[in-house]
Amino acid sequence: MIRRKLFLRFIGLMVCVILVWIYLPSHVPMNYENLKHSERKSNSSAEKLFNFDLLINVIQSNDKQYNVTNEHRFSPLTDDNLVIVVQVHQRLKYLQNLIDSLSKVKSIEETLIIFSHDVIDEQINNSIRRIGFAKIKQIFFPFSTQIWYNTFPGQSVDDCPRDIGKKKALEINCVNAGQPDSYGHYREAKITQTKHHWWWKLWYVMEHLPQTRNHHGDFLFIEEDHYVSPDLIHHWKLMKLSQKDLKESDTVVDILTMGNYEFNVQKPINNVQAEMKKLNLTNWFSSKHNMAFTIDRALWSRIKSCQFAFCTFDDYNWDWSLQFIINECLKQKLCTLVTVVPSISYGNLWRPTP
Repeated sequence: MIRRKLFLRFIGLMVCVILVWIYLPSHVPMNYENLKHSERKSNSSAEKLFNFDLLINVIQSNDKQYNVTNEHRFSPLTDDNLVIVVQVHQRLKYLQNLIDSLSKVKSIEETLIIFSHDVIDEQINNSIRRIGFAKIKQIFFPFSTQIWYNTFPGQSVDDCPRDIGKKKALEINCVNAGQPDSYGHYREAKITQTKHHWWWKLWYVMEHLPQTRNHHGDFLFIEEDHYVSPDLIHHWKLMKLSQKDLKESDTVVDILTMGNYEFNVQKPINNVQAEMKKLNLTNWFSSKHNMAFTIDRALWSRIKSCQFAFCTFDDYNWDWSLQFIINECLKQKLCTLVTVVPSISYGNLWRPTP
């Protein structure tokens, strides 16, 4: 019991170190080698709980502030340019298809593409390092289950099994025995990680990353299994013009949604160009508009004010958690422009190009 308490204190220390690093001003350097050496000596048995070397590697990788691939080849990012943020897990084939589709986007060189990872995988990294068509930045989620594989925020041996039931959980006194979710289930780290990663990624690019923390343009959030059309940037610019026109008539559009679940890829389109220009104005709703949408700095400020409600809402889905804070914290609907013909879809389900 005493040894376990020491382990837990050590884990607490490590979490504090990470949080201090996160909130340090970006110009303050960290001496990783000394940190690594001193922590190694303090308790090597901690390796049974988490991967110390991988954690330090992730911190170092994220802290390489000016390491943007291809930065010297293209013009600097301006507020008129789009930042594309891709959440990556471990589906290499889908990711390669996404990269291939991005390579065909006209004016893609104007963007900065950020790949946010919750798994360190050399095949994935190599696929991204080979990109030569745009400015590229990789960031790594420091609270992943790959790093924290046997303690929170990963899955601990003391965690309650998902389907054990509250009565049995209380009998064996597992972690959070008295707090199952609304359906009577207990936390699964591999499932909840997606929501944790989504929030950390949003916060990191908005608040910490030197290349984007002062960017006042749009951030487009997509995922590794998405596929984009060659007119993505052109379509986004047209939507920005529509957003500006609506603002002049006192209609504020908070979000641009570039995916559309209701689009039927099997239905023939007689005039693609005409259909592409059609936009729907509606309230943002998670299950309809969570595929490929923009967040700007004004909207981020509002979302950030509800961070506690987002993180404590009893749902492992980031989109339903976002919907919850819109309804209960912001208490104001978010208006979105939605493309009738999407510029982004899942996998290779795609529309004809004009």
